[in-house]
Amino acid sequence: MGMSTDSGRRRLLRRILAFWGALISAKAHAQLIPFGFWKKPATASVPVFCAVALSSNKAATSPDGVTWTAQTLPSSSAWVAIARNSSTFCAVTGGGTIAATSPNGITWTAQTLPSSASWTTVYSNGTVFCILSTGTSALVSSDGVNWTAATLPQAGTWESVAWNGSLFVAADSSPFASHGKVLTSSNGSSWTAVSLPANGGTDAIDFRSFSVSAKGSTFHLSTGSGESYISTNGTTWTPTTLFPNTTPTVATSNGTNFCVVSGPSSNQVAISSNGTSWTTGTMPSTITWRGVAWNGTTYCAVGGSATSATSTNGTTWTAQTMPSLANWISIAYG
Repeated sequence: MGMSTDSGRRRLLRRILAFWGALISAKAHAQLIPFGFWKKPATASVPVFCAVALSSNKAATSPDGVTWTAQTLPSSSAWVAIARNSSTFCAVTGGGTIAATSPNGITWTAQTLPSSASWTTVYSNGTVFCILSTGTSALVSSDGVNWTAATLPQAGTWESVAWNGSLFVAADSSPFASHGKVLTSSNGSSWTAVSLPANGGTDAIDFRSFSVSAKGSTFHLSTGSGESYISTNGTTWTPTTLFPNTTPTVATSNGTNFCVVSGPSSNQVAISSNGTSWTTGTMPSTITWRGVAWNGTTYCAVGGSATSATSTNGTTWTAQTMPSLANWISIAYG
């Protein structure tokens, strides 16, 4: 009887030891695997076109420029521009300190700029955002949240900016600027003023509608008076010929051609591989086209109506429909 009891106790003790051994082993194994291993992987942001509308809280996103989804900005304000760096959309308003950021164009977070000015545009080279103004105020940020003030070397209405891989160029759209003015910067913080040469003997260039864009290392600048310039360094500009009967409003490049869209109340568009010889096309409607962007395969343009437009070559365009009637003023892709 005693031996049977001892044997039972030994079996029970072995079971208890085996249980605790397994428990300790499992715990040790779990400590070797990071907690994050068990978490569901984050969903990558899908690249989209994102447009914002002036004097509203309206935004819109589209994967292809054809199918659009309405989105809502944090406030109803005078939104004037949107840009994208490597991970974030940043939208700014034309006055005050209101801005907003979003990783996907859908979920927006209100941001506060460190100073108030008549902000005209925001632009990114993929690393930093630059906000310029009507005046000499500028702001620079790597994330759209934390901003550093910068001072421009001279006042102007700095509405159009381009990046050629190593340099920013900003163009002044002040009415009848004497020969026109541009600024250059390698980092968005320190800027240098440059004057454009006279083109065709004119002493005053009407920059009220204009565009600057970059294709590779070459910048192209077109003015509201029909003047056209190219530059590879932002300092030395060569007058060229712009396509006739046009008032350029916005421009971009697909890496092969410059694409210039005309306005106000125009349906003209043109492309050029060198900024000198142009091939013209027709936009699907006569509105004031406010913004144009390229996503790698398609141009998308927006303007002051419920109409947008897409094109794969820059000359043949197809009308598309925005989610609502609004003054769609700026578009970015990323």
